[in-house]
Amino acid sequence: MTSRLERSRTRPRSLFSGSRESRLAPYLFLAPFLILFTIFTIYPAALGVYLSLTKWTGAVGQEPELIGLANYRRMLKDPSFLTSLTNTAWLAVGAVIVIVPTALFLAVVLNTHWIRLRTFLRTAFFLPIGTPTVVIAMVFIVLYSEHYGALNWMLGLFGVGPFDFTGTPAFVKPAIVGLLLWQWTSVPMIYFLAGLQGIPPSLYDAALVDGAGPWASFRRVTLPLLRPVSLLVLVLLVNDAIRIFDQIFILLFFTGAPYQTSGGPGEQGLTLVLYMYRSAFRFRELGFGAAVGVSIFVLGLGIALVQLWRFGALRKEGGGAGN
Repeated sequence: MTSRLERSRTRPRSLFSGSRESRLAPYLFLAPFLILFTIFTIYPAALGVYLSLTKWTGAVGQEPELIGLANYRRMLKDPSFLTSLTNTAWLAVGAVIVIVPTALFLAVVLNTHWIRLRTFLRTAFFLPIGTPTVVIAMVFIVLYSEHYGALNWMLGLFGVGPFDFTGTPAFVKPAIVGLLLWQWTSVPMIYFLAGLQGIPPSLYDAALVDGAGPWASFRRVTLPLLRPVSLLVLVLLVNDAIRIFDQIFILLFFTGAPYQTSGGPGEQGLTLVLYMYRSAFRFRELGFGAAVGVSIFVLGLGIALVQLWRFGALRKEGGGAGN
C-alpha cells in the first residue's frame, strides 16, 4: 500500500511537464485548426502573393511567368486603378459620415424608455442584414429607375426630376451610399445600442446633479464611453467599404460597358474589388488581378492599423490617444 502511494505522488500530474508525449499534447489539440488554417488561409494567401509577381492568363497548360514587380508598377500607372482608389475612398468616407450618425441616432432613440414598440423596431431595423444582397440591389434598381422608380415619383410630386440615378455620373456614388445606408446601418446600430446599455445610469444622474443638460450629457458622458464601440464600427465600415463589390456590380449591371464590369458611367462606380474582378476575369490577367488583390489587403490592413493607433488601441497603458 505504501509503495503505491509513493508512486502516485511521484507521478507527473501536469500535461505540460514530464514525458515527451505530455509536451506534445497541446500541439496535437491545435493540429486540426493549424492544418485547416494553413490549407485554406496561409496557402491561398501565399499563392496570391506569388501570382501577383507573375504574368498568367489561367489558360490550360500555361505556366505563370515570373515578372517581378511589373504588375504593381503597371497598376500604379493605370488611370482606372487611380479612379477605383478614389471611388473607394469616397464611398468609405461617405459611408462613415452618413451611416455612423444615423446608427448612433437610432440606437439612442431605441434605448429610451418612452418609445413604444422598441422590440419590434429593433427587429425591423435589423432585417436588412438578413436580406440577400442580390435582392437589395434589385429593389434599389427599381427604386432608382428613371421611368418607374419610387424615388422619382416622390420627387415628381414637387415638380423635380426625373433623374437617372444609376446612369448619370454625378448621381452614381450618392446612389450607392443610399443603398449602403439602408443595408449597413443595422449592425452599427446594434453595437451602439449594446454600448449604451452598458453605461451606468448613475453617471447620467451625476451629470444631471452637476447641471448638465441632455446635449451636455450626451457629449461628455455618452460619446466618451462609446469610444471602443465607435472604433469597432469605424474599422468594420471602412473595411466593408474597401471590399464592396456585389452591391455595385448588380446595381450598375444595366448601365455598364460590355460585360457589365466597367463600374457604371464614367467609371464612377468602379471600386477596387470591381477593378480586380474586371482585370482578372474580363481581361483574363490573373497575375495582374492578384497584384490588385494583394494591394487591397495591404491597404485595408494599413487603414485598420492607423485607426487602431489613432484611437490609442495599439499604445501602452497610461498613454492617451492624444499623446
